[in-house]
Amino acid sequence: MHASIAGRKGRNQVMNHQRDLDQEVNECMRKQVEDGRSQRHNETTEKIHRLSLRFKSSLTEADFQQLPDNMFKYYLACAFLVFLFIGAIQLCVLPTRVITVVAFTSALVVLSVCVVVAMATPRFCECLRQCSTIIAESNKIRIALAILTTVIVYVVAFIQIVACKCTGGEDGTECDGIRERDPEEEQCDYPMYFYISGMLAMLCSAVFLKFDHIIKDVLMVLAMVTYIVTMHVTHSDIFDAHDEFLVYSPNDNRTLETERKKMLLLKQYGTVYLLMLGLALISLGFEVERTARVDFQQRRQAAEKKDQMEDFKTNNGILLRNLLPGHVAEHFMGCGKIGLYHEDHSNVGVMFASIPNFFAEFYAENDVNNNGIECMRVLNEIIADFDELLEKPKFNCIEKIKTIGATYMVAAGLTPKVVYDGCETDVDTYLCTLCEFAFAMQDCIKRINKHSFNNFQLRMGINHGSLVAGVIGATKPQYDIWGNTVNVASRMESTGKIGKVQITEDSCHKLDRYGFRFEEPHFVQVKGKGNMRARFLIDRVAS
Repeated sequence: MHASIAGRKGRNQVMNHQRDLDQEVNECMRKQVEDGRSQRHNETTEKIHRLSLRFKSSLTEADFQQLPDNMFKYYLACAFLVFLFIGAIQLCVLPTRVITVVAFTSALVVLSVCVVVAMATPRFCECLRQCSTIIAESNKIRIALAILTTVIVYVVAFIQIVACKCTGGEDGTECDGIRERDPEEEQCDYPMYFYISGMLAMLCSAVFLKFDHIIKDVLMVLAMVTYIVTMHVTHSDIFDAHDEFLVYSPNDNRTLETERKKMLLLKQYGTVYLLMLGLALISLGFEVERTARVDFQQRRQAAEKKDQMEDFKTNNGILLRNLLPGHVAEHFMGCGKIGLYHEDHSNVGVMFASIPNFFAEFYAENDVNNNGIECMRVLNEIIADFDELLEKPKFNCIEKIKTIGATYMVAAGLTPKVVYDGCETDVDTYLCTLCEFAFAMQDCIKRINKHSFNNFQLRMGINHGSLVAGVIGATKPQYDIWGNTVNVASRMESTGKIGKVQITEDSCHKLDRYGFRFEEPHFVQVKGKGNMRARFLIDRVAS
C-alpha cells in the first residue's frame, strides 16, 4: 500500500516537473519570438525619418511612391459621402442662399465625375476603365484628386458662414441677438452647424488613408485656423448673438454679461471640438502612414530574403545536380536529408576512358610548369571538354560518375529511359550512345592535340550488365556504382590498346545490328572471370 502511494507521488512529481519544463520552454520561445519581432520593427523604423516619415533611402521611397492604390476609389467614394452629408446640412438645416446652391451643385458635378471615373469597372467603357487604372497606379494623380476633393469639400462647408450676416442693429453692423430681428429676413439661427460642417470636412481629408500625411496635415491645420479665426474674429457676432438668445429672458432682470460669464460660449467649445478632432485626425493619419511604411519595408525585406532563399536554393540545386544525377538530386532535395540511397539496375552500359601517356610522358613537377600546376590545368581543360560533350542532347542518357587521375568514368542507363537513334531496347540505347560518345571523345582529344601540340591518346573499355548505384557519405556525399559489370569495364580499359575502344563480346552482339564494326575477337584475362572474349571497336557504318 505504502509502495503504491509512493509510486503515485513519484509519478506526480515527474509529471509536474515535465509540465513546469514545458511551460518554461514555451515562455522562452514566446519571449524569443517577441524579441525578434521587436528587433525587426526597430530595424525597420530606423530606416524612416521620425517626422516626415520619408524613407532614408531614395530608392525605397521611390518604390513606395510607385505602389498602386486599388483602395483609392473607395476613399474617394467615402469623401463623396461626407460631402453629401455636408450638403444636406447646408441645404436642409441652414438658410438656403443662391451662392450655397451654386457652390454645392458645381461641387456635386465635379466630385460625381471623379467618383465615376475612379470607380469604373470592366463593364464601363474602355476609356473610363483605363482612366481608373491610371488613377490607381499614378501617385501624383491620386494626390491631385485628393487635394481637389478636400478643397472642394472645405469650400462647400465654409461658404455658408461667409455668406451669413447677422443684422439686427440699427446700423446693420452689430448683432443684438434675435430680439429685434426682421422675421422676413434670412437669419443665421444655427451657427453650431457651421463648425459641425467644418468637422465633417476635416473627416473628408482623413478618409484618404494613403494620402501623404504632411499635405493632409497642412490642409487640416489651414481649415482649423480658418474656422477659429472666423468664429473669434470675422464672424464672432453671429456666435455671440446665439449665446445671447440662449440666456435672454424678458422677465429676468439679470444682465446678459453676467450670464455669459457663467456659461461656456458656443465659439469656445466649438474651437475645443475642432482642435480635439483635428489633433486626433492628425495623430491617426501619422500613425496610419507610419504603419503603412513599416509594413512596406518589412514586406520588402521579406521579399528580399525570399529571393535570397530562392537563389540559395537554386544554387544548391545546381551544385547538387553537378555532384549527383538529376533524379538522385531531386530525391534528396525532396526529402531534405542525406542518407543511404541505392538503386539496382539490370542493364547499364559502363565505360572507362583514360589517357595513359598523360602522367607517363607529359606530367612533370618543375619550375617550367610551376611545379605541375600547368600540367593539371591542361588536364582540367581536357576533362572540361569531355563534360561539355555530355551537355549535348544525344548524350543525355549518359551520366558522369567520376574522374580518377586521368581516367574518365561514365555510365549510360542510370537516368530515366531515353530512346536514341532507333535502338529497340534500353540496353541497345545505352550501348549505342556510349560508342558514339567514345567516338566524340576521340575527336575531342584530336582537336586538343592540334591546338596544344601534344600527342594525348585515349584507351577505352565498355561493358554492360547489372550493377548497384548509390550515394555514400553523410558529408560530402558521393555518387558511385558497384558490381562485376563495373570491374569488367575497368579491365576492358586497362588491358586495351592506346587509341582503341575494347568491348566485351556480349556487348558487341548487341551492337552488331546497328552498323558498328569490330575487329576479330580476342581473349582478355579478367580477375575472377578468367579469359573473356572481347573486340576492338572500329567505326560505325552509316545507315
